[in-house]
Amino acid sequence: ALIVVLNFWLAGIEVVPWMAAAPWRMALLAPALLALVALLAWITFFGVPRRAAEAAREVAAVAANLPEPVYRRILVPLDHTARDRAAIAHAAAMARLHGATLHLLHVEEGVTSQLYGALSSTAEVHAGEEYFHGIVRSLADEGIQAQLTVVHGHNPKDEIVRLAREIRPDLVVMGAHGHRGVKDLIFGNTINGVRHEIAAPVLVVGSTPPTDTPQS
Repeated sequence: ALIVVLNFWLAGIEVVPWMAAAPWRMALLAPALLALVALLAWITFFGVPRRAAEAAREVAAVAANLPEPVYRRILVPLDHTARDRAAIAHAAAMARLHGATLHLLHVEEGVTSQLYGALSSTAEVHAGEEYFHGIVRSLADEGIQAQLTVVHGHNPKDEIVRLAREIRPDLVVMGAHGHRGVKDLIFGNTINGVRHEIAAPVLVVGSTPPTDTPQS
């Protein structure tokens, strides 16, 4: 309000002498000036305070009566690297809390897999199968239900999106890439592509699994 009054005062200093020099200017501009004064007064004393009050109510409503998301199906893409442990740790914590089923997905991208798909039979493929089945068994030992899907393809993003559309997960947990250069670009594009093509929220976790916070 003080700024508006000062603006009027400064404008008056300039306008009054200008109109006094030619009385006809007063008759011409008076209606417009009165309308402008009325508009500014309304904005100052009614418009701005009302908008501020509405904004305060909107802010308060954001955190009022919040819904409680329930995660029943959690999709966890794995790539047989150190990132898997952190992703599984976060997903398992959510599964314990909500009684969810973990849907583990691995996209086999080896040359043999590209050519022969599910008929692939190499030491690398068998080692991968043992690795992922071992994860499922470990989760079962902790009372967490997990289902494993292994697909053969050249584009992990497309396979993740395809399975997500099939099972409709409530949450997707993915390990952060943590690479530089070309690998950073590839893994970053995978995560961003998944984010933009599925409806479920995507949780991207770092390579370090969560730990209990020491009690002070």
